[in-house]
Order: sequence, then structure tokens, then C-alpha cells
Amino acid sequence: MKKVNNFKRRQDRILRVTEEGVYNLKRNNVVRRFHPFEDIKNVILVDTQRFTVQFYNWHDYNYICEMAVHIVRELRERIQANMSDVRMRDMYSRAIEYQVEQMEMEGGQASMVIGADVLDPAHFTGTPERPQARELEMPEDVREVLQRRRKLEQILGTSEEDRIGLDVDQIVFDQTGDLGHTIQCYVKAFTLGASFSETVASLRNFLETVKRHVLTKTDHEALTRHQMVPEPGAMSTEPAPDVAAVSVASVVEGSLFAALVHPLAPMLGGQLLGELDAEDVAMARLCGSLARVPQTGFGIPEDAVSRTGFPLAIAALKQLDDVLPSLDPAGLRGVILDTADSIYKAAAAEGLGTIGAEEFLPILMFVIARAGLARAVSGFRAVSEFLSDGDRVGEIGYYSTVFRTALDGLKMIRVEDVG
Repeated sequence: MKKVNNFKRRQDRILRVTEEGVYNLKRNNVVRRFHPFEDIKNVILVDTQRFTVQFYNWHDYNYICEMAVHIVRELRERIQANMSDVRMRDMYSRAIEYQVEQMEMEGGQASMVIGADVLDPAHFTGTPERPQARELEMPEDVREVLQRRRKLEQILGTSEEDRIGLDVDQIVFDQTGDLGHTIQCYVKAFTLGASFSETVASLRNFLETVKRHVLTKTDHEALTRHQMVPEPGAMSTEPAPDVAAVSVASVVEGSLFAALVHPLAPMLGGQLLGELDAEDVAMARLCGSLARVPQTGFGIPEDAVSRTGFPLAIAALKQLDDVLPSLDPAGLRGVILDTADSIYKAAAAEGLGTIGAEEFLPILMFVIARAGLARAVSGFRAVSEFLSDGDRVGEIGYYSTVFRTALDGLKMIRVEDVG
């Protein structure tokens, strides 16, 4: 591939991607520089043959390559996986720091001693089991599609969603094509609305228009190959764990979000934080006043009280302030789901029994209060505003509603009644 330096000179380079990061090499395999994934700020697909790697403490790398779309998607996936690992390590570190702080607040009482059994990573690995699909009850055409996809994934080692995503990126980011050029012009001419809600509504209207065009008007061979992929609701039962239902519409929306939200994040984030600054300050002050309230003061039943105080869930939620500036939908969703997952797993590890909706809401209120977020209102607003249509009816849509309810619930607590 070609690397374009600051003087616009093109240089032959090799970009080697490993599990730890990326190497910038000369043609003779001489290492020019190594960058771990945590040093990478962003990877931008300029068009189908150009991409840019931005770093926190180094100048940008601009590359020209015919495989730009594939390389960018691979880098983003590696970076996202690395962020998940870093986020988990950070959760454990913050969980321990949180419990030490609580011990000091309690005068070193043993009631807040760090529970090694609860913080054991073995309790927080893997994914919950999902029920097996009863394929015999599926429509014949749907079952055949799933079987073909399973076999194709075994042969190629890639998922259907990855392959569709690559095809869609080729369309959306190709600035030589009408659609890619239209998106580029929209981003360059973008202006904020009178309010954040108005801005997001305008952005969504454009996104929906482009999405419909891609799904109905594009005669690109890549999309016509995927028209047999079942949409949500096409199956009568849940698919097997290794073959999730893929919606072409949701994948198109994901690519459009990347093309629109990423370059506009500074403008959108500035408006969001400015508009909700007063509410963020008020919520932070309220949570500070509730920091010493016991778990039962939030309405948590006695049999659902955690002896360690849900430290991993609190540590997971603390990361919302870190993720918010980028307005990265995947990062925002990850924080919310990590928090919910940590609550359920902590309850299971401590033998608290089944946590239903009645127990989960007050536990979440306690976790939010103890997390000490500086931008709680803005964070949850960003999560809800940037949900895709598929997300709104899925797991993250449910938890987004619960989090909003928890914030409203905190406003109703009187410290003098529960302190």
C-alpha cells in the first residue's frame, strides 16, 4: 500500500496488524514504528481506496490501498475487541478502588471488605446460554438459509453480517459514486438545529432516506445477493447461538452511522453537553448527597442486598463519562450492557437469587448514585438518541428505558427520609 506523508509524497509501506497493535513497516520489513491499539484514536474510511489512522500522541497516517474498506473494518474490530479487554481490566481496577474508598468512608469496617469470590474473573467470563432453536418449527426457506449461512461461516471464518457490512461500506464510502458523494456533501454542509433533539431528528431523517434508497433503489450486486437473509420477525423461534438472524437494514444503518456520526461527533457532543449541563450538574449533586444511603434506602429488597455493593457494575458505569465525548454508539451500548450484565452476574455469584425487574430497577438506582458520573443525563440521552431501529426493540432498547426510569426514580428520593 501507499502511505502519504505530510509533504504529500507517496511511500511504499506495509501495515501489519497483530493482536497487540499495528506496525508501520518499510518494504524490506524494517519496522518504522509500532502503535498499540490503545494509542489509536480513530480509523476513518475516506473512500473505498483511502483511509486514515489517527493517534492520540502521534501524527495521522494516511494510506492508499484497494483493500481500504476491508482493512478499516478489520482495524475497527480489533480496536473494539481491545477496548473490551481494557474496559474489563479497568472495571476490576475501579471496583477495587471503589471498595477501598467505601471502607475508608465506613471507618475501615469489615462490612465493605473486598469479596474475592465476587471479583473473581471466573464469575464474569463467557456469555449466558441461549435456548437452542427448534429448526423443525421454522419455515422451510428460513431453515435452508440458516443452514447455508452456518456452512459458509465455517468455510470462510467470517459472519454474514461482516460480509454484508463490507459490501455496504463499499457503497456508502465510495465518494466517486452518487451515494457516497451525497453523504460527503451532507457532512460538509451540516449545521446544528435549534436543539439537540431537532439536530438528531434531522440527522435521522437523512439517514432513513439514504437507508431506504440503499435498500430499494440500489442495484448493486452485493446487496441483491443478500435479499434472502431473514429480517427480524421472519422466524417463529430464536435462532441457534452460532447463527444469529441478520437484517440487511440494520447493517446498512450501522454503516451509515459510521459515515455520519463519527465525523459530526464534536459538533453533536458540544451541543448535547451544553444543552444538558445544568441537568448533569444537578444529577451529580444529587448522587453525591445519596452516596451514604444504604442499599435498602433505594428500595432494594433485603434478599437482594449485595454484601460487596455491586462494585463491578459501578466500575462499568463509571466508564460512561469516558466514552461519551466520542458519541460512539457501540461504546455507549457496551457500557450500558456491561453494567446490566455485571449486576446479574454479581447477584448470581453472591447467591442473591433471581433478579427480576422489581429488583433490578432499585439496584440500578443504587449503582448510578454510587458511580458518581459527571455526565449521567447527557450519557443516557446519547444512548437513547443513537439507538438504531433494531436496537430500540432489542436488549439495549429495554435497558435504555430502564436507565431513564432509574434517573427519574433518583430524583424522587428524599435524603432525609432514607439517610
